[in-house]
Order: sequence, then C-alpha cells, then structure tokens
Amino acid sequence: ASLPLNLLKELTNGDSEKAKQHSLYSVLKDVPNNEMTSFTFREMLMTNLLLWGNAYALIKRNKLGQIIELYPLKSKNMVVERDAITNHIKYIYTNNKGITKTYTPKQVLHIPAFTFDGVLGVSPITYAREAMGLALATEEFGARFFGNGARPGGVLEHPGTIKDPDKLRESWNKVYQGT
Repeated sequence: ASLPLNLLKELTNGDSEKAKQHSLYSVLKDVPNNEMTSFTFREMLMTNLLLWGNAYALIKRNKLGQIIELYPLKSKNMVVERDAITNHIKYIYTNNKGITKTYTPKQVLHIPAFTFDGVLGVSPITYAREAMGLALATEEFGARFFGNGARPGGVLEHPGTIKDPDKLRESWNKVYQGT
C-alpha cells in the first residue's frame, strides 16, 4: 500500500508516461474517496484480497461517466452470481444494516486473487489450509502404513487349492512389498 500507484498512458512509440490529466489518476494515487487516503484504501483492498480471495470497491461516476470515487466493499458481504436470464455477472452486496443491493460490473471494481473460473477468487489462506490438511492426512496414512510394516491389509481368495503358496507369496511380495 505504501508503494506509489500511478496511472500510466501508453505513447505511440511504445513508451508510457503518467496520465496526470485522467480523472482516475488522483483517485488511485491520492484520494479514492472523501473518507480515506490512498494508502488506507489499498491496504483494505489487499486485506480483503488475502483473507477472502476477492477485493471489491463501489465505483462512483460523475455525469460524464468518469470515475470520481472508489469506496471499498467488504468481501464477506458480497455474492457474485451469473444472471439466469442475461448470463451477465451481477454483484449482490448486503451492508451492515442488512440492506441488499445488486450492482453491475460497471459499478464494481472487482479484483480476484487465485481463480478457477476467472470470476471468483480463492483466498491464499484457503489454499494453504487445504495443502496443510492434505500434508497431515498423507503423514497420518504413511505413519499407519509403515507402522504396519508396510503391509497392505487384505485377504486373497482362490476358488481352488493353491498348488505352490510359496511362489504366490514371492510374487505378491515382489509387487507390493516396500524397500
């Protein structure tokens, strides 16, 4: 959040320069709204991104359609759905008073973290939790398996009489016995 955030304009020769004349420049760099600094705004977005996997801000525009303010929205209060009729994404936000409003993508700045569908992000903490759970389960399985002498449990059945049980045992051990 403490790094500078400059809006850049691409020049015809491929270089870029600060787009200081653009209405969004000062909103992103200095003051996103009349309640917070750019630092506080970006810090809140990053916190939501890391904890919830998504960061949202409500976009306020002037009569010309230019973005003049961005207000952060709590990720835990947002539901993202696809409209059944139009197939467009819609954002359903419930504020602290329990009032629900629906917004279009033009009204919401949405920054997803890691995503499987390109729409909703998943928290890095969720990924870490699942990786740790898998590691614990693998460790427990390994401890039980090797604690048993690395012998899988089970019973072999044969419809008749086995003529050479030693050969069967040797064949079984060759395939399934550990090092």
